[in-house]
Amino acid sequence: MLFCFPFPVLLLLRRFYPRHRAILNKGCQPGSGDWFVHTCYFKPCYFDKDPMNLNRSPRPAHLAGLAAVPPQVIARLTGLPLFPPSRPLWLLMSLTASLFLAGCKTEKPLVIGSTNSTEQLVLGEILAQHLEHRLGKKIERRLGINGGNAAYQQLQSGDLSLYPEYSGDIVTNILKEPAAADPNQVLERARGEMRRVAQLELLDVLGFDNPVVMVVRHLSPQSAVIDTLEDAAKIKEGWKIGVSYEFQQRADGVSALTTYKLPMRAAIRGMDSSLLYPSLERGDLTMVSARATDAALTSADWLILKDSRNRFTPERAVVLVRQDLLMKQAGLQAALTELTGKLSVEKMRQLNAQVEIGHRQANEVATEFLQGAGLK
Repeated sequence: MLFCFPFPVLLLLRRFYPRHRAILNKGCQPGSGDWFVHTCYFKPCYFDKDPMNLNRSPRPAHLAGLAAVPPQVIARLTGLPLFPPSRPLWLLMSLTASLFLAGCKTEKPLVIGSTNSTEQLVLGEILAQHLEHRLGKKIERRLGINGGNAAYQQLQSGDLSLYPEYSGDIVTNILKEPAAADPNQVLERARGEMRRVAQLELLDVLGFDNPVVMVVRHLSPQSAVIDTLEDAAKIKEGWKIGVSYEFQQRADGVSALTTYKLPMRAAIRGMDSSLLYPSLERGDLTMVSARATDAALTSADWLILKDSRNRFTPERAVVLVRQDLLMKQAGLQAALTELTGKLSVEKMRQLNAQVEIGHRQANEVATEFLQGAGLK
């Protein structure tokens, strides 16, 4: 810590308060070899037998830890005399301490968060690598957080600086409000409330929409005559529908799907999302819930049924960032804005597929994306 002291201040201290003045008090005579406590240096000092020797003898190693202890405490415990500095020197020492604290202050690193889905891990890496490149500093990663609510709480507490989120999830999960059908209304509602209640800024820089979708096999007998969920309601033999557990918990999940009054061959089944496409391929299910950017949807085997009544909440991918950091960190908002227009639904599907189907690491996929986009 002493290396943080500005060297000119140390020279001034030596000029205006030579060390040998400290011995002229309370029986500490030149050449006595006595120890004493000096408030000027905030540590025990020792003088050699030679009174003209202005160089301090080395302090014993066992006293090195006393540097951070107030001199009054050391004097009381040791019985050594306390040598107070003069008033001008006290002012000089106050200035020195201020410069010391200012010089030693360390800047808190930027921390990028994400939840534990493939898409969020890729987006978190894209954000972290892009900011490292543009800001020229190391970015701390806290990827794989268990759920959006946990990530939001860490952002509010200051443990995170920013993380990718979805506009509809902000409205329905964080604000606990019903979402409008218009994507722009959902986005503006989320942005306004995040500013008002949480001092967070919502940056619409990622650009793609990732709502819930319903998927059927492209080559199934039904797919030849349907294109929308309203069309699916006309299939008389009914559907065997499987949905993810997350879909079951959504406010716009099962309740939104039932408004289409689809004929059913069996009750809707909830299961892990990783089992939905295999079950659809085997024929155990004839329709499943999905997200628009699922990796599996890069295949032509699947057909997305249009949400013709706009029952599912729009989910614009955005970045939530602390407002205080946007003001303090030069270039942060400009760097994030460079990502605008670089991601689409199709592009995000491809990135997800490289991780889930191609078995590549999220950081490798992010690096390749940034290079291809001319951002690295």
